[in-house]
Formats: sequence, structure tokens, C-alpha cells
Amino acid sequence: MKLPVRTVRCLLDGDYAGIEVTVRTNVPIRVYQEMDSQKFDSILAALAEMTISSNVTDNADKSVDLTTVDGWREMPPDLLLQVVTRIKETAIVPKASENGSATPSYPVVEPSRPITT
Repeated sequence: MKLPVRTVRCLLDGDYAGIEVTVRTNVPIRVYQEMDSQKFDSILAALAEMTISSNVTDNADKSVDLTTVDGWREMPPDLLLQVVTRIKETAIVPKASENGSATPSYPVVEPSRPITT
């Protein structure tokens, strides 16, 4: 049986109000590990793998493909951090119950850590 695709629309605010990035949230665990790696290239690769669509354009009104690492490299750091924060706020982490089965829990948000290269 094929796994369902769960998505979240990240609606950005502030200077980026109106920008939407749709990401897949039920990606393999390794993708979340890449996002938490604190290595910039790994974070960009994870975001590219999770991204399904966006309405982002560059200063010349050309569409930016955020399904690629190169597309994410063109984004300002604060936009990237808003998207990562939205993903982490909405990711549902399985929690083991007393009988040992895994059931969804409420979203878990961890404090951010500095990004290193």
C-alpha cells in the first residue's frame, strides 16, 4: 500500500506576507534528521525534498523552484527560518501509548539552534 502524502501550507507573514510554501510533512525520518543536522547544505536538501510547491518569485518576477537546493540557496535566511519554524510547529510526532502503539501527539516545537556550514 502506498503511503498517503500529508502536506502543510506555510503561510508566511511580516515582510514575506502573501508567500506560500507547501511542504510534505510525512517524509522519511532521515529528512527530519537532515533538517536538524545544523549543516546548511543538509538543511537545504531536506527543505528541497519536502517542498511540493511555492509562489515565490525573484526580483525579476521569475518563479523560484524551491523543490531544488539551488532554489533554496536564493532565499534570504529569515524566509528559510520562517518555513522551518512552520514545519516544526505543525509536524505531528508519534508518541507511544501505554499499550505500545504509536499515536499522534500534539506538535512539538524545539528552540532553534544556530545554523552552521
